[in-house]
Amino acid sequence: MNNKKKIVLASTMAILLAPAVLNTMPTSQIVQANTQLIGSVRRGGATLVDARGNELNNRILPVYSRWILGPAITINNNTYYQVATNEYVSTNSIDVIDSTGKIINPQDQQITNVNEIKTLANNAHVLDINGNDTGIILTAGTSWKVDQYKLIKGYQYYRVATNEWVKALDFQLDSTNNSASPVDIIGTIAYNIRVVDDNGNPNGKILLANSDWRFDQVKNITNNGVTKKYYRFESNQWIEADAVKIEDDSTTTPTQPKTITLRYTTFVVNSNGTQTRSLPQGSSWKVGQIKSINGHQYYQVGADEWVLTTADQNTSIFAKGPVTATLIQNTQLYDTSTNSMTRILPKGTAWKISESVKNDNGNYFAKVSNNEWIPLGGYVFTDNILTEELANSAVYEPNFATNTY
Repeated sequence: MNNKKKIVLASTMAILLAPAVLNTMPTSQIVQANTQLIGSVRRGGATLVDARGNELNNRILPVYSRWILGPAITINNNTYYQVATNEYVSTNSIDVIDSTGKIINPQDQQITNVNEIKTLANNAHVLDINGNDTGIILTAGTSWKVDQYKLIKGYQYYRVATNEWVKALDFQLDSTNNSASPVDIIGTIAYNIRVVDDNGNPNGKILLANSDWRFDQVKNITNNGVTKKYYRFESNQWIEADAVKIEDDSTTTPTQPKTITLRYTTFVVNSNGTQTRSLPQGSSWKVGQIKSINGHQYYQVGADEWVLTTADQNTSIFAKGPVTATLIQNTQLYDTSTNSMTRILPKGTAWKISESVKNDNGNYFAKVSNNEWIPLGGYVFTDNILTEELANSAVYEPNFATNTY
């Protein structure tokens, strides 16, 4: 048929490479050029900007995609790398990986420059940069000039003095519609909720219940005299904070000690979900703890070292029943009863998946009804770790849809 095409999803996810030859910006803006660096997009995706720092509409890099990085420039004292002509990505949104595979900007060590005055909503403990309590308590209602923020023990902190840091959540939200505070939150939508723009105007979009999103900013928006707190999930797109359920990923659950064997070369993450190193395919590891990190289950393989449970050859995502996934784009289904591509499911809709299969061509499919399957090519769902888990859990059916894929 005319729309036949090869769509291959590797378990380790495809590496998307921007053009190796990138047009350079004026030399006064360039602070570094190193084409040996790769950028791996962090959870939540990455919004692109131009050389002046203006966000580019509809230019978002998918979660966990990888890009060759061109020259770096400084915008508002923060570092951005070029990924295409006059398109730049912030180092706050990517893991920068050198030629040895080492992440050179670990998320818990990264510092972002700001220049703001903030007022404390309540009494706040002051920590040092390593997360140790200094014994200093700042009083509610006092205002402080903050010049940096970073992650400490998984939470955003502002610097109020040399080696003195206060949790972002301890500060008041600015009452205006023009000032937002950075956050780094993974949350689940509690109910269908409309999306608004920076000024609180509905844009016609709706986030569906039970879908998972990463939020990078929080601010107050006033509509019809009523002020509410909103979270941002993409440029110029906000939802009411009350509609977001924040997951508590701090719980570690003991499991029956056992040995797991890895299906493929597997990334290791720490408790914040930051990749630290990789383990070789076929290697075996003793595990005794399971932890939820960003809504996914991980086995502990070392001190604060975790791998996806489905990276184990004998662990399936369907062990506790079907899973729910939300489409990131309009997606055409494969129908086993007609051996053809049929109807299209709309972007933003959520579907229960009860099974996944892999055919002899290396293509993966997720079952959403008796005869209907979603091809798992490229980036289909809002949660790409879920896509990886579905691929890990696929049953091998060599002749499945091979006439179409």
